[in-house]
Amino acid sequence: MRSSVLLLFFLSAIACKPTTQLRVIQPAAITLPDHIGVLATIDRSKPSSGFVNVLEGGVTGEQINQDKRGRRYALDVLTASLTRTPRFKVVGTNLEYTGSETGSSMTSPLPWREIRRICDDFGADAVIALEMFDSDNFIETSSRKRKTKDENDNEIEETVFDAKEEVNVKLGWRIYDPKLEEILDEVDVTDGHSDSKSGAKTEAEALDGLEDPLKLTFRVSESAGRKYAERIAPIWINVSRTFYRKAKGPSEQEMARAARHFEADSWEQAAEIWQDILQGPADDDTKGMASYNLAVASEKGGLLDSALDWAQKAYADYGNKKARSYIQTLKNRIRDQEILEQQMRSRT
Repeated sequence: MRSSVLLLFFLSAIACKPTTQLRVIQPAAITLPDHIGVLATIDRSKPSSGFVNVLEGGVTGEQINQDKRGRRYALDVLTASLTRTPRFKVVGTNLEYTGSETGSSMTSPLPWREIRRICDDFGADAVIALEMFDSDNFIETSSRKRKTKDENDNEIEETVFDAKEEVNVKLGWRIYDPKLEEILDEVDVTDGHSDSKSGAKTEAEALDGLEDPLKLTFRVSESAGRKYAERIAPIWINVSRTFYRKAKGPSEQEMARAARHFEADSWEQAAEIWQDILQGPADDDTKGMASYNLAVASEKGGLLDSALDWAQKAYADYGNKKARSYIQTLKNRIRDQEILEQQMRSRT
C-alpha cells in the first residue's frame, strides 16, 4: 500500500511540472536524392486473386473489406503526414494495382515504363507504392473460477469469462526513382494492436467488450503511414520541455515572475530575468535552475549552440542534475540539425 501511495505521489509530481511546447523539424531516417521534389502515392497491395483472399478472411477472421479499407487508410495517413514536410510535395493518385496473389507478400517491382507514365501524368519525380497489406485477426476466450460474496456476505464461487483479441498487419513499401531507375527504399514491417476483456459473466459479454477489429486495423494503419512518412521526409513535430517555476531564497519572486513571462510566451523577457538572477545573490541551486531555464529559452528561440552552453553551465557550475540529460538531448538536436540541412539543401 505504501509503495502504491509513493508511486502515485511521484507520478503526480511529474504531471505538475511546468512544460513548454517547441515545434521542431525532425530529420528523416533516410535521405532521398535532391532531384526528387514531388512524390506520387499508389496502392499496389490489392490481392491478384480475390477468391484466395476471401478464403483467407474466413480462416483469419477478417471482416469484409478490412484489408481494402485498412490499406486505403494507411495511404491517406501517409499522404496527410507528408503535407507536414517542407522537403516534398505529395500527390495522392488513387491509383490501384494488383500485387501478390494474397496481398501478404511483395511481388516483383512495377516496370519502369509504368512508373514514368505515373510521374508524367501527375507531375511527380518519384512514386511511393504500398506494395503489401495483409491483416489477421485472432480472438480467443477462456473461463475461470472466481470467489466472491453474495448479498448476504457468503462466499460463493462463480464462473467468469475472459476474451483476448489481436490484430496483426503486414505492410510493405517501395519508392521508385525513374530518373535513376532505382528502388530507393524497400521495407516491410509487421505491427499489431490488442484488446482484452476479463471477468465477464458470459462468453458473449466478454466478446462484446472487445474493440471492433476494423478500428484496431485502422490504428495500425495510421501508425504505419505516419512512421513511413517520418522515415523518408523531415516532419514538423511538437516536443515538450520542462522548466523551473519556483525557487527559495531572495530570488523566489523573480523566478516566479520569469516563469509567468515564459508561460505567456514572452520568453525573451523571461531570459533577461534569469540572467539577472545569475548576477545576483541567489544560491547555486537557484542559479542552476536559472541556467537550465535559459537553455530551454535558447532552444525555444532556435539557438541550439547557446542552449547547449547554458545547459552545460547549469550542470558543471551549479550541479543541476536535470541538465545532464538535457545536454545529451541538445547534442542530439544539433546532430539532427546537420542532417536536416543536408536533406533540405535542394529546397533552399
